[in-house]
Amino acid sequence: MLSFARISRLALTFLSCFMLPLMAKADATNAIVYNSYKFDGAFNELASIGVQRAQEELHVLMRERVAMSDDEAIVALRALAEHGLEHIIVLGQTNENAVRLSALAFPKTKFTLIDGHVEGLANVRSIMFADEEAGFLVGFAAGLKTKSNKVASIGGMDLLAVRRLMCGFAVGAMHANPSVEILSSFLGDNLDAFRNAEKARSVADLMLDAGADVLFAPAGRAAEGVAEAVREKAGFVIMVDMNRNDYVPGKVLTSAIKRIDEAVYRTLQDVASGRWEPGVTRLALAHNGVDWAVDENNQFVVADIEPAVNRLRTQIADGSLIVQPNSALEYCSGAF
Repeated sequence: MLSFARISRLALTFLSCFMLPLMAKADATNAIVYNSYKFDGAFNELASIGVQRAQEELHVLMRERVAMSDDEAIVALRALAEHGLEHIIVLGQTNENAVRLSALAFPKTKFTLIDGHVEGLANVRSIMFADEEAGFLVGFAAGLKTKSNKVASIGGMDLLAVRRLMCGFAVGAMHANPSVEILSSFLGDNLDAFRNAEKARSVADLMLDAGADVLFAPAGRAAEGVAEAVREKAGFVIMVDMNRNDYVPGKVLTSAIKRIDEAVYRTLQDVASGRWEPGVTRLALAHNGVDWAVDENNQFVVADIEPAVNRLRTQIADGSLIVQPNSALEYCSGAF
């Protein structure tokens, strides 16, 4: 782990390699630190959409950085806080340690961690999502759609949010089809897994060859590898975070939506209006935090299951059906 005493020796190198162009004037009071490529087709890209909306509608001035590891995040957060930024948005569970250390070191700076959990600090807000609801919804769709009675989930890195998506998917599939078999796998043990489309395609090929005909891919940009495998074989892929139904039209069953863009926008809105408060917030289906995607690219694919999935969606949103968060894949898949 990187200590603050070592940061000065790395800061110049880091800033020269990982600094994104400034997206606003030098007097920006907000910043965002992405945990992967900004345009990753998933989590980070959604965050950038929220930033763009805030810039256009709220006239928020922003700085943007990329940090590919905990160490890089610590360096980036320190540099931004020392520059006098009022508020910094940080993305992902992998940056929990960086946020905790930085918040303690810079108590006058506000930190918002999106899709991660740090609590008990007066200058940190954590925004989490009901991943299990998103997973359950698309898992239910998969359970209805499968012809082979076998579905699979391919996660990027073994993180709590990814596990909850995968477990929700498994339980949702079993809710629709109690006899369905569920396969699951992770691609790696670091953030590179979310960018490894080649490995994702390889794992997807194995899942398809094993008989799975619906593949759930909470794997960031690597999900494109899963989609490419499905493009050439019988079956469907379910994308995650952004609506990627148009990636392989007719082969993407749906997308499990996580409104990272909305979380970023609401946060910047709260800062601008003076309503920002520390604590933990959880965005569920009822709060427009998660959903499934139906559009012109997949409407004919889901036509036979859409009414049933939307009935389930209503039950989750109004609280008549409670989806419990669970990260124990051993419990919910039987194939981990």
